[in-house]
This record gives sequence, structure tokens and C-alpha cells, in this order.
Amino acid sequence: MRQNLFTIAADAPFLWQVKGAKATHYLMGSMHLLPASAQPLPAGLDRAYRQAQGVVFETDFATLADPKTQLAMLDAASAAQGLQALIPPALYARLKQRASALQMPLDTSCDPYKAWFCAMTLELFVFQKAGFTPDNGIDQQYYNRALQDGKPIHWLEDPEAHLALFTQMPPDMAQQYLAATLDDQTSSGESPASLLRLWQSGDTAGLAKRVAELKARH
Repeated sequence: MRQNLFTIAADAPFLWQVKGAKATHYLMGSMHLLPASAQPLPAGLDRAYRQAQGVVFETDFATLADPKTQLAMLDAASAAQGLQALIPPALYARLKQRASALQMPLDTSCDPYKAWFCAMTLELFVFQKAGFTPDNGIDQQYYNRALQDGKPIHWLEDPEAHLALFTQMPPDMAQQYLAATLDDQTSSGESPASLLRLWQSGDTAGLAKRVAELKARH
């Protein structure tokens, strides 16, 4: 099947249309968290949603939101001897300095957990501190709308496989993940506001540059 991939509208950042002989699909580069100021969502996204007969998400949000799933993740993230026993002193010192600057309590957010969970918490904390929330994110909004509209909902990978990327992460990789998160947050142009501007302007070149810089560092 011959496909044509292209941006569909200036008011639909990071949304592409894939046209084939028998079907048309829309591929959206999502922002999982957004501030209230980013509402309403761009009109082009709504047009694509209205034309879609079904919606495919990264994973099953209902299962991820289930308290049993969240408790299982916390259990997998728990570190019996604490985070300090799992990472080098220099890395913990960097984390402590960053947490102090953010006013993030390490004793409850990171110290009882493994490095990968601390990295996730650190990323989320920075965005939430800037006013970004999952409820305002593109995924959650269209998931809620699809439920209300009765549109078929599918996902690319089961929640178990999705979470296993983190819960089964080798210790060395988890340590690198935490180090990379600290590096990203202290580099220029990596603030939530700057990433929001990239998305709102549909700056694919700018995003590609960020990805290349990240790969160069880690």
C-alpha cells in the first residue's frame, strides 16, 4: 500500500496524516502533561479526532490508573536498603542538590525507591511544579472523550509490558536514567516551558536537535 506522510495543518502541531488505498490514519505526537494555559487544544487535533472511527493510545490508561497497578509498581520500585545503597555517592550528591533547588523532599520521593523510580518522580515533579498536569495532557483528554463518545479504544502495548520497561530495568541502566534526568534538567532549553513552545509551534527541527543532544550526552 502506498502511503503519504505529511503534516496536515498549521494548527495541529505534531499531527500527521497517513493516507492509504483503503484507510486514512492520524499519527499524533502527544504531550502527556500540559498546563491549563494550553487549553483548549489546537483545533486541528479536534478535527482529526472527530474524523477518527477509533483511537489508539500508548497503553491502557484505565489499568494504569487502577490502585492495584499503582501499588504493584510501588512494590517493584521499593529498595530495601534505600536509594543511597544503589547509586554512587557523587550521583546522590547531585540528586540532593537538585532536590534542594526544587524543594522536593527526598526522604519520601526518592530515598525509599530504586533509581528508575526516582528519575520518573524527578521528571514529573518538575512539570507539576510548573503547572503541568496529566489531566490537561492530550492523552487523558482524548481518552476521556473517546469513552464519552463511545469510540473504540485500543492501545499499542499491554500495561504490563509498558511498566516492565521500568520495573525490569537493570540497575546500571536505572542509574544512567537518573544521571541523564539530572543532566537534562540542568541543561539549557530543557524546561517544561521550552518544551511546550516546541510542541505548540510544531518545531520538528527543534525537537530533533534536542533528541540529538540527548543522545550525544547519553
